[in-house]
Amino acid sequence: MKKLIVDTLGSDNGCFPIVCGVLNAMAERDDFSVVFAGDKSEIEKIVCSRGFGFDRIEILHTKSFVADSDLPTCVFRGGDDTSMVMSLEKLRDDVDACAMICAGNTGALLVGTICRLGLVKGLMSPVLATAIPCKKDGLVCLVDCGANTDCKSEDLKNFALMGNAYMQSLAGIESPKVALMSVGQSPHKGNALVKEAYALIEKLPINFIGNIEGTHLVNSPADVVVTDGFTGNVLLKNTEAAGMAAIEIVDELASGTEVHDKLKNALHSMFAFNDLGGATFLGAKKPVVKMHGCANEKTAYECVKLALTLDSGDLSNRIHNALC
Repeated sequence: MKKLIVDTLGSDNGCFPIVCGVLNAMAERDDFSVVFAGDKSEIEKIVCSRGFGFDRIEILHTKSFVADSDLPTCVFRGGDDTSMVMSLEKLRDDVDACAMICAGNTGALLVGTICRLGLVKGLMSPVLATAIPCKKDGLVCLVDCGANTDCKSEDLKNFALMGNAYMQSLAGIESPKVALMSVGQSPHKGNALVKEAYALIEKLPINFIGNIEGTHLVNSPADVVVTDGFTGNVLLKNTEAAGMAAIEIVDELASGTEVHDKLKNALHSMFAFNDLGGATFLGAKKPVVKMHGCANEKTAYECVKLALTLDSGDLSNRIHNALC
């Protein structure tokens, strides 16, 4: 049976919502087991309170974790007793371990993915990708959304290949439409990085549809949007903030009306990113899903589904074949 590795420590809300969210997913399907890394007594207490047995549960006991204030490099040659490092090494060493989810320090998880788990041959760093809902009732993959802030055109070319493999695995799209984020749709628009990347990406054996602008993200003609991690992170956070502001406006202006709940639910389903799951480090030897630091039960539940879907969609092999 495949094993999902879950780092229960390092989040803003503690281990309770993470463990509960994972148990909710386990209650729905019986084709996977879980390895929790964290405080054994706390995890056992939560599991028992939910009426679960331990036949599909393993616990790696530790009370040590990587804090947000810790330097990302703390896991390079240290932190062996932290839940993050223990999780990554379990994922690396256990042949049945298929993926990992974690809500801890993003920078440390990036470094740990490189030095503790390992990357597809030829990559120097993984890329962070997230799938967000768009107006056309589908998903659009934004890659990179924060891992690599200083990029070269060759990096963006690899992002395109990995984003393409991601949407094949996640959504089953045989030939995803891939676009490059720019300040205009013309191939001649953009800074030097975008122009150079355009020339490289248009030669790839993927369905490249050219440039798109920031206004197109939530009404995207593309399945994959490629950008550097600085731009992608700003774009993602601004999109979420604009959506949450819209929800507040609906509360203020439409409260008590017949359309209030319908409008709020529609906006929430598009812009409450914390409830939609997490981002994935593409290029790792096995899928690593990064939950938001303020992960709740819904976050953990959705991240379990995401991790298992990417495993069953053969993400790691797809990326390996695309890059090698």
